Amino acid sequence: MGWHHDDLTAAAGAPLPAVDQSMSAYAFEDQGTQHVIYVRQDSHIEELWWDNSGWHHNDLTAAASAPLPAVDQGIAAYAFEDQGTQHVIYLGQDLHVEELWWDNDGWHHNDLTAAAGAPLPAVDQSMSAYAFEDQGTQHVIYLGQDSHIRELWWDNNGWHHNDLTIAASAPLPDVIVSAYAFEEQGTQHVIYLGQDLHIHELWWAPD
Repeated sequence: MGWHHDDLTAAAGAPLPAVDQSMSAYAFEDQGTQHVIYVRQDSHIEELWWDNSGWHHNDLTAAASAPLPAVDQGIAAYAFEDQGTQHVIYLGQDLHVEELWWDNDGWHHNDLTAAAGAPLPAVDQSMSAYAFEDQGTQHVIYLGQDSHIRELWWDNNGWHHNDLTIAASAPLPDVIVSAYAFEEQGTQHVIYLGQDLHIHELWWAPD
């Protein structure tokens, strides 16, 4: 009972992470696995993953033949249970929003900025991403270079772009904190710190 400790780097025999980089983690309920995503010291994106036989590691950059991430940028990751897929979102060195995604055929790469025809993000900002299982959609939230909160969202027709600052007539952000779907209510939420140092929420509900 209670809290315990484990050294995942040692357990998986994994390479060390780079300093000053964020990490992301999620459970993949459909597969009964756990996943930790981080940037290695050689700038490859690394995965620690757990199944009933213990912890393992995987070089996702090599597995997906993907471009390297930008330095000191955020990373987001989630499982899309409705589709049985996994997704890692990061900022590439060309400032495009990049996606690594997994299905039963392995890991793949997608340039979401190009796919959605979206504006470039601001540098030195985190991103947030989630699946909205109730709607069967995926969402990536980031701060644009114009300080507007931008959304990349996916449905069965592909990736699209939306300016949430305009859509919600919201004040400009200083820092984007987090975003999530509230499945029980069928709503979506983006939480950020405004330039007035107030915590602001953008929220979506069906019409």
